[in-house]
Order: sequence, then C-alpha cells, then structure tokens
Amino acid sequence: MNRVRQLETLAESFEDRGDYAGAAFFWQQAIGVMEGCLGKDHLDLAEYFFGAGLVCFAIDRYESAEELLLKALSIQREHLGLRHPDTVETLNCLIAMYCEQDCAKNFPDQPLHVFLDCCSSLSLPYAS
Repeated sequence: MNRVRQLETLAESFEDRGDYAGAAFFWQQAIGVMEGCLGKDHLDLAEYFFGAGLVCFAIDRYESAEELLLKALSIQREHLGLRHPDTVETLNCLIAMYCEQDCAKNFPDQPLHVFLDCCSSLSLPYAS
C-alpha cells in the first residue's frame, strides 16, 4: 500500500500544478494497484475513483469522468448509504458535470435513475 500512497501523492502534486492529464495518469495507476490488493468494491477505492473522476472532469474527459464517478458512487452507496456526505458529494459532481455539458434535461438513463433514487430517498421537495 506504500506504492499507492506514492501514486496518490504524485497525482495530487500534478493536480496542484494544474497538470490534470498527468494527475489522471497517476490516479489510474493507483486504482490499478488498489483493485489488485483490495478488490473492485472496497470502500477505500471510491476515493481513488472520485479523484480520478474529478481530474478527468477538469480536462473535459466526460465519458471517463462519468464512468469513474459512477463507480465511486456505487461503492459509496453500498458501504456508506445515500445520506453520507461523500456519497452526496460524488452525486453533486455528477450533476455538475451533466449541467456543464448542457445535458441537465437529457441525463443518460442510468445516472438519472441514480439521481432520482437518491433524491427520493432523501425526501427532498423536488424529488417527485
């Protein structure tokens, strides 16, 4: 796991310098090591999917960002539940990405389903 921490540090360093493509590379490397050690559904892996998703979002790699953020969201929902701040933060990032793509009214089916499930579970007034 020491290798993972080194990769995470490199990813964050590249992010701090504004080199998001470099950061995405190191996040992906860390994900590969984590999946090999812990399996594909371990809670700690959600943090790495989230980090990689954010940098992909920052460099307009929306398909990759969506895939990574949905993986993070799936793990977080399973382990933390819908009301946990990390789960909500990931969902907010997905929504922001869709809005930035000017797709707010045309969400892909699965993320819309996830969004509506989460909203209805939280009993928000606009979740009908």
